[in-house]
Amino acid sequence: MDYDRLRELQEKFEENPRRYFAPLANEYRKGGQPRRAIEICRAQLAQMPGHMSGQIVYGQALYEASEFEEARQVFERALTLDPENLIALRSLGDMSLQSGNTTEARSWYIRLLDADPKDTAVISLIAEIDASADAVTPIEEQIPGVDTDAGDQPIPFITDAQGGPVGEGPPPSPESYSPPPQPEAAAPSEASAVPAESPAEANREPESVVAADREAPGASAESAPPEGLERHYPVEAGTASNEASPPASAPEPAVSDELEQPLGA
Repeated sequence: MDYDRLRELQEKFEENPRRYFAPLANEYRKGGQPRRAIEICRAQLAQMPGHMSGQIVYGQALYEASEFEEARQVFERALTLDPENLIALRSLGDMSLQSGNTTEARSWYIRLLDADPKDTAVISLIAEIDASADAVTPIEEQIPGVDTDAGDQPIPFITDAQGGPVGEGPPPSPESYSPPPQPEAAAPSEASAVPAESPAEANREPESVVAADREAPGASAESAPPEGLERHYPVEAGTASNEASPPASAPEPAVSDELEQPLGA
């Protein structure tokens, strides 16, 4: 810090504070005492808010004291007084770049180049911002299955057997309950019109079978062998049951006409 310069400015400030407060505050700032510079600027700018150099020194002191939000407000207010102030534009661009807002920083630097096209440092900063933007291209993340209408689909209306809504109102009383209509019976077909047989008729044998059973005993009697000659006839398996029955009597021998005639004839 140049103490001789500081002492000289201090004496002039005491004689004319409105004119020398900004140079005195700037000397404190450059000497590493931004808080002292902030105190001087606040006291004087409250009386002279349109003092351009006072606003710039005030913003620089706030920036060096890490009061970034208040410094931004001061620099923007200074631009209303001087839209092409190079210090205000550069300070706003640097603060935006430090906070990571490269888009905003680039816009401040472009305004600075419009006022000073030969500022090589700012040209390099813009080139770096553009290079980083080309290297990292943001890709929009798409989340599948997102309900775009916020779940406003119509809810299906569920009814019970009586046609009423399910889960609404008290349960129906037994008196008010009416059974659902039954489907009408189909007309009987011609096949179903035939009356069903009774159990007795179903178990009755056909007449042809009964007639055959009646003829069977006579046939077996005719095929039976004569008495005393049974061993000369083969016995079939189907006639084994006839052995238990009593043997039929042998027919009487026929008497010839010759024997009936008298001996003298």
